[in-house]
Order: sequence, then structure tokens, then C-alpha cells
Amino acid sequence: MSLRARVAARSLLLQSCWNEEGMQNVGFAFALEPWLKRIERSGGPCEADGVRRHLQYFNTQPYMASFVLGVTGRLEEELAAEPAPARPAAQARIQRLKAGFGAALAGVGDSLFWGALRPFCAALGLFTWLAAWTAGSRHPVAWATLAYLAAYNAPALWIRWSGLRLGYAFGESLASELMNFKWHERIRALRWAGLALAALAAGAALLVPPWSPAASWWNVAVLAAAVAIRPMGWSTPRLYAAGLALCLAWAWVRP
Repeated sequence: MSLRARVAARSLLLQSCWNEEGMQNVGFAFALEPWLKRIERSGGPCEADGVRRHLQYFNTQPYMASFVLGVTGRLEEELAAEPAPARPAAQARIQRLKAGFGAALAGVGDSLFWGALRPFCAALGLFTWLAAWTAGSRHPVAWATLAYLAAYNAPALWIRWSGLRLGYAFGESLASELMNFKWHERIRALRWAGLALAALAAGAALLVPPWSPAASWWNVAVLAAAVAIRPMGWSTPRLYAAGLALCLAWAWVRP
């Protein structure tokens, strides 16, 4: 547990030495160093040699790197039990598995955290702000910020912590085991939940006083018109800016 805690804590700094040549290689080697040190104390290869080997190119979604760290730690322990002539082939295999797992987990992690969880948390923060303001809270922005940070960091930290255990437990079979997590179903559910929250918050902002300066269905019509002309090639920021300008203009001229 102590080793797992040290590796997990160091993985928070995975991208602190990000570089164009090796990407996350320095952060990965730094996170794995306590594991390599324990292996050396148990009679395994030199820790410094292991650190140098893991300074090769590595890149993945930063939260999902914990799975690769767990797998790599187990493979390094198995490497220490190999006879010296067999170690070069085992070391090359570790590097291939690292690269393969990193690439596969990067796609899943980007879709989950950047493409689904972050928009969901943004919608949750906006909804929390509206709800807190409606309830008369003196600090609605603080509640919104707290909701965003809690909803985003809870799964991110859980993945960082549990990924080490799962990677170590399953080893090379991690790829088949991760299929049981049903990532795509979870990502789809998060996206729909974020869309529902965003629609609810937008409806309240457009129709319910005091959020809307011109609370009426005209605002909804303007937003629908902006969405309707989206296929004409306008960028999303331009549509938002045009819709906001029209809403403000209508609120200004309306008696």
C-alpha cells in the first residue's frame, strides 16, 4: 500500500517534464522509480538502469497512465526473476507493451475525460450556479466551482489510484479485462447527461426571470435560428456571439 501510494502520488506529476521528444517519458520514469528501487533491494536489476530504459518515448492520456504503470511494475518484477541472458528480450517486450497500452488507453481516456466528463462538469457547474442563485445562496459561484471540481476530480483520482491495482493484477491481459468496463456506454451516458443538464440550464436562462432580460419564447426562437443556420458553415463561437447579440438587442429595444 505504501508503494502504491508513492507511485500514485508521483503520477500526479506525469506531465511536469513533458517534452516534444519523449512526451511523458520523464514523468513516467519518475513515477515508476520507487517500484524499481524496491525491485533492486530485492535483488533485481539496478534501479538506475531501469530508469534509463523507461526514459524512452511514452505518451497517453495522463489519468489512464496508472494502468500502464501497474502493468509495467508487474513486468519489471517478472524481469527481475529472469536469467541475465533472457533479460534483453524481456526488456524489449516491456517497451512494446508500454507503447501499445499507452496508445489504446489514450483514445479511451481522451473520449472519457476531455470529450464527455469535462463538458458534463461544465454543464453541472452552470446548473448548480442557477440552482444556488434561485435558492438565495450568497455564494452561487463558489457552489458551482465546488460542484465542477468534485465531479471532475473524483473519477480522475479514482482512475489514478485503482488503475495501479488493476494494471498490476491483470498484467498483460489488461486489454481484454478493460473491455468489461464498457467504456463506450459510459461515455455515451455522460454525454447525454451533460446535454440534458445544459439544455435544462439553457432553458432556465432563456425563459425564467431573472436569468433572461427578455424572458419569452423569442429567445428560444433566436437560439433555434442560430442552430438552423449552423450547416451554412458558421463557426460555433460566431453563432453563440450572434445569438447573444440578438438577445441583448431584443432585450434593449423591448418596452
